[in-house]
Amino acid sequence: MAVLTLYPYQQESLDHAKARNTVVNLPTGFGKTLVAAELIQYYLQKSPQQRVAFLVPTRPLVAQQSEYCRKHCKLPSGFPPTVQNLMGQEQASWTQLDWDKCMRTSHILLGTAALFQQAFVTDKYIDIGRISLIVFDECHNACGNSPMAAVMRDGVAPYQARGG
Repeated sequence: MAVLTLYPYQQESLDHAKARNTVVNLPTGFGKTLVAAELIQYYLQKSPQQRVAFLVPTRPLVAQQSEYCRKHCKLPSGFPPTVQNLMGQEQASWTQLDWDKCMRTSHILLGTAALFQQAFVTDKYIDIGRISLIVFDECHNACGNSPMAAVMRDGVAPYQARGG
């Protein structure tokens, strides 16, 4: 695992995100993904029985962010987390049994927002209460009727309204 040092502005963003829902707005190349990886690692260690969901808008970002998480996150044991890539038709046809297995065997579920919309909202295969952290990469895409907006509006907001 590569060890990277956070700049003060990244540490401030991380500290803020540990305490409350946060949008990290930094220019390209200023380390938003590093902040996300550090936050993921924090939640993996704080709540090892729960999972982290990492939503991205495109399939190429699934592979890119998965590799980054494998390289820069670690479990309390020191080993890298198991990252499940979620995209495409294979996971779109998953049943409850497939999602249950994914939740048992993976630490980080990383995929397109459309698959998370299906898992959290449409088919309700995953109870959001089993997720300790949801990272919305490129969250400016969460508008209108986009899958990312649907996860926020129809999955996360009702859960929080119930006190979760």
